[in-house]
Amino acid sequence: MHKRFFKLIILLFISVVMLSNTVSADQNTDITQLLKEFQDEDNPIESSIITSNTNIIDDNMDTLDNSLMTIFMEPAVSDNYNKICPLFEKSNITGIKMFVDGQLIEFSKYENVNPAIIDGRVLVPLRAIAESLGATVEWIASDKLIRIKLYDKVVELVLDSKTALKNGQKINLDVPAKVISGRTLVPVRFISESFSRTVEWHPYNEKLNVLAII
Repeated sequence: MHKRFFKLIILLFISVVMLSNTVSADQNTDITQLLKEFQDEDNPIESSIITSNTNIIDDNMDTLDNSLMTIFMEPAVSDNYNKICPLFEKSNITGIKMFVDGQLIEFSKYENVNPAIIDGRVLVPLRAIAESLGATVEWIASDKLIRIKLYDKVVELVLDSKTALKNGQKINLDVPAKVISGRTLVPVRFISESFSRTVEWHPYNEKLNVLAII
């Protein structure tokens, strides 16, 4: 289901770009080829990485343009995340880059609060992970309680508590939800897996890592 939704988003995006008067002849050729390949179920471009300027990122591409951070990738192809790390590095982009369903999450939309590693566990901004998964968040200030809902699943965490609830069942956490620089961060693996998602960690170097949620 995620794969079909991802392809639909890509096709819609490419169609919008095709209507733009600023698209060059070379780009039109690329777009036509992309549409053809996406529509060819017998030969889908499983391992393609596509940016907002419709170019396919390959081994010949030197850097990423910081203004083109709307990056889409085939979510389940792990090698894509390894391929994109050198491009981030050459573009002087550092930190933990998080992808959800193949789309890069821009933390600038969330008051520039970035993921953090605490006691060997990755915590991410609550709003970023919840909105990316399509979940709703309820904050109960009197109990310092965070309630995250998605369909028939409910996750509850209390700030600085290592005990959480998943559909009423107690779960022990390695690291609790925390407030850092005035913003709430939550353990990404626990939240993602609670909503039946898979989390992949792609370490690259001391300054750059990729977190993929599929």
